[in-house]
This record gives sequence, C-alpha cells and structure tokens, in this order.
Amino acid sequence: MRLLHHHARSLLLVLAFALGGGGCKERTEAADGWIQVCPAQQFCFRHPPDLILNPQQVIDSEAGRYQSERLQLSYDLGMYSTNFAELSNPDVADKIIDGLAGEVLIAGNVMALRIHSVRDRVRFAMHLEFSGKVDAALGQRIFDSVHFLPPRK
Repeated sequence: MRLLHHHARSLLLVLAFALGGGGCKERTEAADGWIQVCPAQQFCFRHPPDLILNPQQVIDSEAGRYQSERLQLSYDLGMYSTNFAELSNPDVADKIIDGLAGEVLIAGNVMALRIHSVRDRVRFAMHLEFSGKVDAALGQRIFDSVHFLPPRK
C-alpha cells in the first residue's frame, strides 16, 4: 500500500510539472502587453495579445498556429519544417535571429522566416499571413523576438 501511495504521489508531481506547476511557464505577459510563449521550452517568441492558440496535432516537430482577425501565425521547429518553396517569387532578405543565419521572405500577404540550421538537422520556420497588406514592422518585431533554448553562448 505504501508503494502504491508513493507512485500515486510521484505521478501527481509529474502531472503538476507537465501542466505548468514546475516553475516553467510556456506563456507570460510582457510589460508592453505582448505575450511571450515558449513552446515545449525549445524556443520563445512574442506576439500581440489578440492572437489565440489554434491547437494542432503534430507528430514529428514542435509546431503551432495562432490566429486573430488580422493575422495568422504558424511555426515549425523540426527536421522537416518548410523552406517556403510554395511562395511564388518572394522578396528575400538575410536576417540574423538569435545569432543564427536566416532569411525573411515576403510574397503577397505572407511574411515568413526560415532558419536552415538551428542545431544538427533541426530547422525553423515561422509563417505570418496577414488578412490585408503585409505589416512588415509587426512581422519584424515578432521575428526579432525569437530565441532558442537553451540560450546560445
């Protein structure tokens, strides 16, 4: 009986930690009102507070999607994240994110960030689709907030 009690208590501690009780929050509000999220403690980024998480079923990477009336944001950290080949004739600009070489692509109402190598064979992609014209300043602010965990030296 005592062993069963110990296992039940251990399970409760694991569940509490997994649900956010372990001291690591995945979502926090910044001083400017934006929200910082850290999916699976792999990386963090900030976004406007009106973006709402749209749950996704993902198998081979850390991916997610947020939506508001004016913007849809999606990200993918994994070996098979997109390189945005589907964008037709985008404007491409080099961009350094958290010390890593990347590129920002703009085509139509889409602004995207790709980093070909975060670590080993892991890539990162973030896709912003605006309901109207691309808001490049907003997109750059979101992209500039991306940083990978653990912190890079």
